[in-house]
Amino acid sequence: MRKVDVAIIGAGTAGLSARNAVAKKTDNYVVIDPGPLGTLCAQAGCMPSKALIHLANDIHAFSQQPPGLTIGSVPQVDSAKVMAQVRKLRDYFVASVLEDMESWKDQHLISRQAHIIDPQTLDLEGERLEVDRLIIATGSQPVIPVDWKKFSQHLLTSDDVFELDTLPAKMAVIGLGPLGIELAQSLSRLGVDMVALDPSKAIGGSTDPQLQDYIASHLKEELKIHFEQAHLQNANDGLEITTENQKFSVDKVLIAVGRKATIEGLGLENLGVELNKKGLPEIDRATMQVGQLPVYMVGDVNGSRPLLHEAANEGYIAGSNAVKPSATQSSRMTPLSITFCSPNIAIAGRSFQALKD
Repeated sequence: MRKVDVAIIGAGTAGLSARNAVAKKTDNYVVIDPGPLGTLCAQAGCMPSKALIHLANDIHAFSQQPPGLTIGSVPQVDSAKVMAQVRKLRDYFVASVLEDMESWKDQHLISRQAHIIDPQTLDLEGERLEVDRLIIATGSQPVIPVDWKKFSQHLLTSDDVFELDTLPAKMAVIGLGPLGIELAQSLSRLGVDMVALDPSKAIGGSTDPQLQDYIASHLKEELKIHFEQAHLQNANDGLEITTENQKFSVDKVLIAVGRKATIEGLGLENLGVELNKKGLPEIDRATMQVGQLPVYMVGDVNGSRPLLHEAANEGYIAGSNAVKPSATQSSRMTPLSITFCSPNIAIAGRSFQALKD
């Protein structure tokens, strides 16, 4: 049986950050990921979404024709060219990640599924691997409510919205967290007849009632927003969305109601520690360690701070601790998140609701 000092499950942002820290102290490590490689952020997260936002904002600013500037007729948006440009930039981002892996992947990358047998033993599709320290960085995936999966041909998530060749004429976004509101506004600015729905007014994660009203009033100047529960049903070649007071017919619905840890088949139950209702163990946020086990859990999979810079920081903390005799506590960064809609929404430090509680 092969034995390594450190095994890292997952080659996303957190896993790659952990690898950078581990590789400074030992060459006896592996990164396990069946692919596709390139990190969630580069493939279907913050990078392609910002490319789409940038193009949408440019087109929106051009169409506004500020005082003193006469351009002529309102420009027509070629959504096929827009989406092709987004994918071109996305592919560039992914290629940059893959290029950074070239120097080590032949020796250290294992392209298989990992299953935990116990805290220091992994099954890699029939091959056993013994590990001194284990870092779990398997990321997350979009949530689609079970009752809605029957409408899958008309549903989109952040994993596939950037694969659209052209944009639908009519769309709805359900869920107005950071991703939902960014994409809703951008797609609207690109000419999609868009409706945005969420039973909560916590747009972009905002929790201050006065700011929620301010944000909503500004967004409603260019976007149809309804703070109601949505119900779906098939209608002709699309979907019909009904709320308590409204009814909408759309071609596609973007589901942005949250993400869940990618842990199916991972074997967390074999760690021998209590798991919460989400199937996750408790971790020390200052060390990223699972109890007293030689196991660390970092990035989106732990559900703590699902942001790129936080994933990188957690990976560094875990990777540094995994090559020490014992874990040491690290100071965490002040929480900071920004939603790139207009107006921008930022949360620094504790949220209004956290302080109120």
